[in-house]
Amino acid sequence: MPKPDEKLNNLRLRLGLTISEMAAGIGMSATIFENRLYGNTKQSMFFYSDICEAYGVDIQYFTGDMTLEEAVKDSPIANALLKKEKSDENREKKRYDLKASRRKAGDRIRSRRKELGL
Repeated sequence: MPKPDEKLNNLRLRLGLTISEMAAGIGMSATIFENRLYGNTKQSMFFYSDICEAYGVDIQYFTGDMTLEEAVKDSPIANALLKKEKSDENREKKRYDLKASRRKAGDRIRSRRKELGL
């Protein structure tokens, strides 16, 4: 089972937040937050409860076996950030699909020109 600081980093990455952004969300300096994030400083449950309150995460995510998806299912903040992540992934996929379809169209035009001797 991952440690609470590993779960915290996973939460931060899934929400697409930088260390500075997440630290600002709970009113903490980025340096202190980074030390706590990487286990250089011992955290109290008050620290995790601040994270949970700020981002709408269930405290059981840090103290129990709850998955991240279960912990944020009722959080409007976390769900909005996760939806943004999914829309960014979809946008990138559409961009890739568009490039591929343009490439295929160019290949068809090229082969047709060769057939016609152009």
